[in-house]
Amino acid sequence: MKLKLIIFLGIVITHFKYTEIVKAENINLNNLNCTGVLWLKNTPEIANWNIKYINITRAKLEFFYSNKKRSASLRMSIQKNGDIRAAGRWNSQTAQGSRDLTINYKNKSKIMEIGALNGINFRAKGKCIVDKNTDILKKIKEFVFIIVEHSKYSLNHPENKDNVLRHLKHTCHAIDPSIVKERPMPASEEGLINLIKLLKNKNQSIKRLEELTKSSAERCYLTLNTGEKSAELLETTIFINSSYKKYYEENFKN
Repeated sequence: MKLKLIIFLGIVITHFKYTEIVKAENINLNNLNCTGVLWLKNTPEIANWNIKYINITRAKLEFFYSNKKRSASLRMSIQKNGDIRAAGRWNSQTAQGSRDLTINYKNKSKIMEIGALNGINFRAKGKCIVDKNTDILKKIKEFVFIIVEHSKYSLNHPENKDNVLRHLKHTCHAIDPSIVKERPMPASEEGLINLIKLLKNKNQSIKRLEELTKSSAERCYLTLNTGEKSAELLETTIFINSSYKKYYEENFKN
């Protein structure tokens, strides 16, 4: 059984390395909510399950049936056409057989099949609904990029207080437009802090961004409303630039 899992994971890893995978910036990490039929030893029953992304290659499966819940950690492979192949393990052993499982999802039909590597003791097939977070996530990426760029402009000439202040205001406006009164500004009036609030399902990465954005908004407010001292302007700018640059490189940059 373990040998089968090793072979399957080897195929998935090889696929990651040598086939054409969608670039990170083009992948929509939309969670999936599914309803279908579960077969336990060839006995059918209605089941519901969902897949929630942790990052581009990892996700969590939660499966509900007969007032029971099972969960599994998944290794994801997202194809260029949006199809998904995944392998994983249930978090606990049951009487239904192996803990190892595979998933195949067809993006066009929105059909997902879940199977066990040991055969037919636990298998499911159903229709999935895609969470509509795609547009919001694209805007979030754009705002993070604006924040990185304009905080960098501030640091290009740290000795010039007017330059630092001007671009820090651009940066803070992109984080939370209510902080800055001057207009016009490079970013739209949506604000990163408000875009994050619109997301229905927040994975760990988005939760980290949410905490960073709240902290940065507080720093912006205090810095821009306490005399605008050069040292404080630079301190806030450095914090924002380094934090968002790191986040962008870890989550958006190829």
